[in-house]
Amino acid sequence: RDVAQNLGPTSAYNVLYTIDSQVPSVDGISPASETRRLIPSNVEFEMSEDMDESSFTSADITIGGTCATPPTISSVSEPSPGTLRVNLSGGTCNNTQQLTVMLEQNQVLDLVGNAGPASDQTVTYTFDRQGPSVSSFSPAAGTQASIPTTVDIVMSEDINGSTVSAADVSVGGSCETEPSIAGAVEHSVAGTIRVTLSGGTCNDGEQLILTLGQLSVRDVYGNSGPSSPQSVVYDIEASVGMMAAAQAAPTARRVAQTALKQVDEK
Repeated sequence: RDVAQNLGPTSAYNVLYTIDSQVPSVDGISPASETRRLIPSNVEFEMSEDMDESSFTSADITIGGTCATPPTISSVSEPSPGTLRVNLSGGTCNNTQQLTVMLEQNQVLDLVGNAGPASDQTVTYTFDRQGPSVSSFSPAAGTQASIPTTVDIVMSEDINGSTVSAADVSVGGSCETEPSIAGAVEHSVAGTIRVTLSGGTCNDGEQLILTLGQLSVRDVYGNSGPSSPQSVVYDIEASVGMMAAAQAAPTARRVAQTALKQVDEK
């Protein structure tokens, strides 16, 4: 009853409380652990639910690894519900060095005050700062009976095929008529640049030189090759092919004679 003795309504009044005791946890990290060339500008921890942004501070993040100069944390934020962003600044990470970014999950709270689990979440980045370089040519430098139709340039690692073109390869030497590069230079096998040659006339005693400008070739992480070009030199001697044919002829005759003898004996 109220103070005037009026009765309340006959309907009951209920209040419902929903209990949230589920701890928030990391569902994913972006960028994920990987090999890369540069320090990421930010790292985002995707949480399982919306978070209390005020509970997230730079003290909850630990930067580690083996980098020459680790980056610093410039700021932290929750740019969208459930996403904790760590902005990184500066730092130097050289070839093969690693950078780790660790979140202490039990220091961050969801909207009702539940802390994350005791286990930390860490992402690791390994740095590749080494550019690709020529390991070998096939055929190798030396004497050739004629102009090779293809030359494979084997690089020290896989490369970004889109960074290779015919403009990166030059043909020189002393041949009567230099061959041309037929079409584009193709990246057909991981780490191999195939150069297809067409036409040309190289006489006995002349040289054919194929040169790759390594600087424009990049690996899959974006590192460019060294500034120095790499060349292969072929000495053209048509007599090499003639000698090989001449040496093969007696062998072929002996095989044929042996076969005929075996037939006669039967």
